[in-house]
Amino acid sequence: MDSADNKTLSYAGIGSRETPPETLSLMTRLAARLEELGYTLHSGAAEGADTAFELGVKNPENMRIFLPWENFNKRNCPCEIPPLAYEIAKRFHPAWERLSAGAQKLMARNTQQVLGRDCKTPVNFVLCWHRGTGGTTQACRIAEHHRIPIVNIFLSDWRERIKAIVSSIMEVA
Repeated sequence: MDSADNKTLSYAGIGSRETPPETLSLMTRLAARLEELGYTLHSGAAEGADTAFELGVKNPENMRIFLPWENFNKRNCPCEIPPLAYEIAKRFHPAWERLSAGAQKLMARNTQQVLGRDCKTPVNFVLCWHRGTGGTTQACRIAEHHRIPIVNIFLSDWRERIKAIVSSIMEVA
């Protein structure tokens, strides 16, 4: 078990590469506020939403970046995808056999964003922007199965959802 992941509140900050610019700016601000509240970001170094969340985190110790392969998007982070991440990704992807090896690595990386480096240490919630396609949808399928709350900024009720999740977690912590 990744002891750093186990000791902290965490969230997966993910989303589509097509996230609108005003939403990317919002994601950066949300990441900064969540860091102030003691949350650790889990993300995947993709362009768009992932990068926007990363930009909001001031202390690198407060984020876990999961890469599908070494030097992905020029990020210098460890790239360790355990076999369990592939097993979980395969179970939740509707067309696993049709994916290229690279796409399978991306989907396995998405598993880690939600379930931690060891795939056994889930985040407290997922904060994202997506319209029901791509890797973010894959991550959300995994989160739903594990009963991890999802806040999709694309939906109109996202503010109420994140307030309810964060306040309920802070009451317990």
